[in-house]
Amino acid sequence: PDDPKLTLGGPDFQFNTSSGGNPFGLTGSPYEDEAIRVSMSAGALNFTSKAVLGGKRWRLTSPQPTDFYLVGTFKVTNCSGLDTYGIVSRAPDYSSGQGYYFGVTCNGNFVFDRWNSGGASNLITWTPASQIITGNNQTNRIGMKVTGENIRLYINGVLVREFTDPGLPAKGHIGAYISARDNPGFAVDLVELLMWIQ
Repeated sequence: PDDPKLTLGGPDFQFNTSSGGNPFGLTGSPYEDEAIRVSMSAGALNFTSKAVLGGKRWRLTSPQPTDFYLVGTFKVTNCSGLDTYGIVSRAPDYSSGQGYYFGVTCNGNFVFDRWNSGGASNLITWTPASQIITGNNQTNRIGMKVTGENIRLYINGVLVREFTDPGLPAKGHIGAYISARDNPGFAVDLVELLMWIQ
């Protein structure tokens, strides 16, 4: 009953298998580097790692809200241990890597990082959460509500943490990311990304 999605009405931004379109700039061909392959497949955004410990690999889209509720639904196909996937917000540009990162791991932890001009900071270290559905071939919905410095984190509609942080006060892009830590073939699909401006 605490899930903001239930009371906010229609989203201001929507990406899913029924909405069509490609808001992540992957027209024609996938993005690929030494650690990741990102592509569009069956209306979903597919992340497939090629190596472990390659750091965060993200994909962003154009909206730049300041205050918002952002929720991503991910279907995991191949993962293990601390392989991490989640959502990104308040990213000032597409390339620097700066932004807020809220992720969950395949073995049932969540983590929250801030990356700004002063560097990367781990604001919430690996924290177990019973709300995470672990293992392969599972689906999890990850939400982040940001209002000014107040941040509320949701997993499958349940509030798991609330705190304040002044480290990224400006508007920024939204998107998704993964970080392969245990499985070089870590693969997950972003099947839906919704955002409501607050």
